[in-house]
Order: sequence, then structure tokens, then C-alpha cells
Amino acid sequence: AFVEEFSELCELKYELLSESVPDSAAAAEHLETVIDGHCSGRMPVTTSALSSLGTRLWEAGCRSFEDGELHKAIEQFERCARFMEEAKDYAGHSRVLASLAHCYLLQNRPERAASRALLVLKSAAEDESAALARYGSGSGGGPG
Repeated sequence: AFVEEFSELCELKYELLSESVPDSAAAAEHLETVIDGHCSGRMPVTTSALSSLGTRLWEAGCRSFEDGELHKAIEQFERCARFMEEAKDYAGHSRVLASLAHCYLLQNRPERAASRALLVLKSAAEDESAALARYGSGSGGGPG
């Protein structure tokens, strides 16, 4: 019960910080505290909260990209990728990694773009493995 309540508080605090001052340093710092606390095991949050916060970062990154702020979009997408990875939200993780690969290509940084593209493939494979573990491999169907 504690983890669920703490997760709700983390989401609420981020919402309040980001509503009062969009792109505030305090909101960004709060997210770093949340993800670092979760990864270290000191302050775990639910996967639902991680995915929700990751989705908010995704949306902010998309707005920055649309506004032509490529560096800011990359920063938000990189942070989003950490949240989606920890949430085991493989579809969201793949989506943000593909976006990062695109952004790095726009910056003429092919090495970074390639590394993110490879991570997309890895994330997709993890997603498939997780689905097989959940549903079993004997269900038939699928491509082939």
C-alpha cells in the first residue's frame, strides 16, 4: 500500500510542479529523484506511475520537437526512455528510442542514431519475450 500511495504522491507533485511553471527545473529535478530512488530501491514506485510519468515526458518531448527545440526534445526523450524501460513498457520504450534515433539523425549524429535504433530492436525482442512468457508459445497464429 505504501508504494501505491507514494507513487500517487510522486505523480501529483510532478503535475503541480509542471503546471505552475512549464519545463521547470524543479519538475525535472523531481523526476530525476523519482527514477533514481526507484532504480536504487530506496523509493520504489509502481510501474503504472513510471509509465504515466514517462508518457508525460514523451508528450513534452513531442511538443518540443514540434516547436523546433531539438535539444530539449532529446533531453525529454532520453529521460522518458529511462522511465519506460523501468516500467517495462516495451511499446513506449521502442517508440521513444525510435524518436531519439530520428532526432540524432537530424543532428547528424549517426553513431547515436544507430545505437538507439539497435536498442529499439532489443526492446522489441524483450516485448516479444515477455508476451511469450505471459501467453505461452503454443498458441499458434502470428507471422510465419
